[in-house]
Amino acid sequence: MGEVLTTGQMIDQLKVGEVAKNNDDMKVYKSEDGSIRGDVMGRKILCDLDFLESKWRIQPNYVSFEDAMKALKDGKSVIFRGPDGSWSDKVPPNVAASIAIKHTELRGYGLLDLFKGKWTIEE
Repeated sequence: MGEVLTTGQMIDQLKVGEVAKNNDDMKVYKSEDGSIRGDVMGRKILCDLDFLESKWRIQPNYVSFEDAMKALKDGKSVIFRGPDGSWSDKVPPNVAASIAIKHTELRGYGLLDLFKGKWTIEE
């Protein structure tokens, strides 16, 4: 996942649309207007002591296999998360998308695993 952040660090680092989760499994996201909101109703968060003293992790923004391969073609690196929860090394952008599945860390996975897997794009 990501590094452990204080509430202030999380607010500073969270990008619009990203989700952060605290040590009590509370999830928040940054809305288009820059406010921090929680739950599916998009309610503003009450900044009580529990909220302010929480530790946070910004959750990965998973994309589809197709989007990951498109990102490779566009010169970005991608990371694959296997079913066992382990991360691959970055698949570098200089690897052609058609060759990316031959990347050393991806050899142990079948095509269905890769297609249905969890991919992230490195910015």
